[in-house]
Amino acid sequence: MTTLTVGQIWSCDAYCPDESGQPKTKYLLIIGFNGDELVYKTLTSRSHGRPTNPICFHGLPYPSYYMGVPHPNGILSKESWLDLRETEDFPVLEFEQKISNGIIKYIFTLNQSDMCALLDCAARADDTTRRQSNAILDARMQAGC
Repeated sequence: MTTLTVGQIWSCDAYCPDESGQPKTKYLLIIGFNGDELVYKTLTSRSHGRPTNPICFHGLPYPSYYMGVPHPNGILSKESWLDLRETEDFPVLEFEQKISNGIIKYIFTLNQSDMCALLDCAARADDTTRRQSNAILDARMQAGC
């Protein structure tokens, strides 16, 4: 099994139901750890008013971090944003069980150089809890940012 680390992007085949009630795939970026839970945010390729400049945006309608095209020759080959709206921490044990069951699959890991500004932006988003922010800033420090 792959060791879970900050900067990894995973696909979750049953993240949440779409408009028809069917599970849809979401891409999750690990941005920190709170003990036995991981802090993550989802990626989206739907702009819906999310700007490309500034890349770190904490305003309305959706706080986000513009990632450009994360994986030009792979699955994430569209312009994408990290959605900085509220997420609950994901228990590591549950995440690993979903990996074992094939529901969550590893995609790739972002370059460390891409992570510093992204982590700083995510840590300061309005919907990021103080506990999540501390975990993200710890991950940022461990990355040498």
